[in-house]
Amino acid sequence: MATRIKPTDFDLTHIDILGRGPSVDSYIPRKNAFVICCHYPIVECNAIGTRHFGEYGFYTVPYITIRDVETILPKPVVVKDWTVLIDSRLNSIPGPNYNTGQITYMWARAQKPKSIHLWGFDSILNNNTHSTKEVKRAVKEYNMNMVVPIEDINSVTNIPNIWSTMLNSNTVVHKG
Repeated sequence: MATRIKPTDFDLTHIDILGRGPSVDSYIPRKNAFVICCHYPIVECNAIGTRHFGEYGFYTVPYITIRDVETILPKPVVVKDWTVLIDSRLNSIPGPNYNTGQITYMWARAQKPKSIHLWGFDSILNNNTHSTKEVKRAVKEYNMNMVVPIEDINSVTNIPNIWSTMLNSNTVVHKG
């Protein structure tokens, strides 16, 4: 019988999260870092962060995902194993519809690592674009349908404000 994979099975001292912004093309792996790719693997990664669990295929690595919870949680956001649980009451408040990178970052932060490095999170720096290379890869290799035109994806609003309330001092945001 297979054994369930738990976050505690990994060394989570240093975490690298790879988003889809242009700076992801400049990613330099850190030795012994736990690597999380958003949506699908673009390098050898330890986990996949996504709001769309299983939508892009099955990978032999754990998924970090989100679940809205109808029951009252002790805090608005609770991390349990690989899942970020969001109290459903938050969805009635304008702004908390977190994107995949933010959910993955919340999970990483809950692991209490010494450092978190973000690559491909250019929207934090007010450069709301996706890497052209990664958009092409998503369509070609993973058969992902771009549900929303890329122009709309690139015009994300209010992300810097949400990020500014989330980022810890142990986090480094890389520019391309």
